[in-house]
Amino acid sequence: MRRAQDDDVPFDDYIEQSLKGNTKWFESFILPYLKVGRVCYGKAGCWQQKGATRNLNGTEVYANRNEIGIGLQAVTVKMTNGSNLNFDWYSSGSMNNYFGINTNRTSMVVFIDANGDAPPNMTGKDIYVMGFIPDYGYVPAGFNESRETIDKNCSSKSSGQNAGYYCLSKVKNNGWEIPNEVWKIKK
Repeated sequence: MRRAQDDDVPFDDYIEQSLKGNTKWFESFILPYLKVGRVCYGKAGCWQQKGATRNLNGTEVYANRNEIGIGLQAVTVKMTNGSNLNFDWYSSGSMNNYFGINTNRTSMVVFIDANGDAPPNMTGKDIYVMGFIPDYGYVPAGFNESRETIDKNCSSKSSGQNAGYYCLSKVKNNGWEIPNEVWKIKK
């Protein structure tokens, strides 16, 4: 996003809530600035193929679409370095309730699977979650949550549909190191 702004690409934060709108936004503001191996628009081939993507508590991620990605208008990317990215838009209510990012606007969420197709394919372990707030930029899920809430979400006691979503905030709060207790969680 910053590179697009540096290139004077006019940023349009209104996105038609459809795969077509998501595709247009992705191709305008993200694709020119990534080294991608493959891009998939609402179809299989760029997200892990080993079953459901799971939350830190072992439940299936909300809006999981096996082999396609996460979200109803998911644009997924298989990067040349072996990682996978998943882009989709969420309402301001979902941003606040599931992603811990306070905004009054529909915003982009990115799921980053750091090791691509390799297991465990679990939020908080190898999948991290960020949101893009149009007037602010990319922030980790849990950005507006208390340290206590972040720690609870990224622990063996995590629960709910967003268990593990705030682990990138926990890593940030831990000096950008993944805490050992997160690695030891088994589900």
